[in-house]
Amino acid sequence: TRDTLAGAATDTSTPRHFEAWLRGAQTLADHPFGLGPGRAGEVSVRMLGANGIVTESSYLQLGVEFGVMGLVLLAGWVMSVGRALLARSSVGEAGAAGVAAGWMALALAAFFLHALTERPVAYPAMILAGMALAHFPTRAGDRAPIPGRAA
Repeated sequence: TRDTLAGAATDTSTPRHFEAWLRGAQTLADHPFGLGPGRAGEVSVRMLGANGIVTESSYLQLGVEFGVMGLVLLAGWVMSVGRALLARSSVGEAGAAGVAAGWMALALAAFFLHALTERPVAYPAMILAGMALAHFPTRAGDRAPIPGRAA
């Protein structure tokens, strides 16, 4: 553990991540209408080489690609899904509470990670959120209908 701590003290990747985040924020400020799809994130580095923009944030990546409006739409969608999950967890549904907590963690992680744009992380989270929204009631006593089953 001492070697691990010593290595962490000399690690230079943290400042580079922060610089990339700031560069993404500056790019969004300079181009409020966005640069277009594929101009930020890992795809941009593969396609554009040194001209690619890595933002270190899902929100900034979508903002750089689709502008302030894209960023606002993404943030609004993330918040509306979170709010709907919280509404279902407030009626005592433990499963909905767990999915809501996971969704909030993902939403916060997306500020400093590509959590919402990396398929292995984002797709399962979106599937779980969708299943929770479809299954859990919004009020005590309500139950979502199950297709093919008599009420």
